[in-house]
Amino acid sequence: MKIKLIKYSFIIFLINFFININVAQSDNDENYEKFSEGVKAVKEKEYTIAADLFEPLAINGDIDAQYNLSILIRNGLGRPQNFGLSLKWAWLSYTGGFEKAKTVLIDKLLTFVPEENLEEIRNEVLNYILKSINDGNRGSLNQIGKYYLEVIENPNYEKAYVFYSISVAFGATEIKDIRDEVLDNINNENIMNIQNITNDFFEILREGDNISLKQLDW
Repeated sequence: MKIKLIKYSFIIFLINFFININVAQSDNDENYEKFSEGVKAVKEKEYTIAADLFEPLAINGDIDAQYNLSILIRNGLGRPQNFGLSLKWAWLSYTGGFEKAKTVLIDKLLTFVPEENLEEIRNEVLNYILKSINDGNRGSLNQIGKYYLEVIENPNYEKAYVFYSISVAFGATEIKDIRDEVLDNINNENIMNIQNITNDFFEILREGDNISLKQLDW
């Protein structure tokens, strides 16, 4: 019993150590307050309350909340332990820009989730990001670019280039270097075709229309 208590205490220490408590206050004071309440709930070991607070924020694209929710689910606190679901939120947080999610969560979760389940989780991540893009979230263009580089089993530089290029066209000039590095990995004979696809997708989004999963299958 003593060993189990020590192990449980160590897990609680890890939860409090790895949970992200620092988030800049955004224009949405309500979301900021909910996130802060979630962090407070973790510190008070009210994990179900914490998960209840982080989950809607995570669904709405808050990468800090996605990371924290993944931590809780990974350890079975506030929600039943589920490595696949934890991996989904960790991938979303990481592709959204929370780099810590890779070393703390993703690298370890990939050792637990069977290979036959990974494709389904990847598809859930892709569906989530694509919906965010179609809802008008331009930041998700970078996210899907990173998805095609680091989430799928083998990098797809052509698809990553398409979305990084669209992102730059919409004004995200800070990622031009990433776009150009990805372009260096595309064969010259494919560049014109890929850029034509890029232009088509750019026009679809510029007109407020949606990109479908079927259109991504080329």
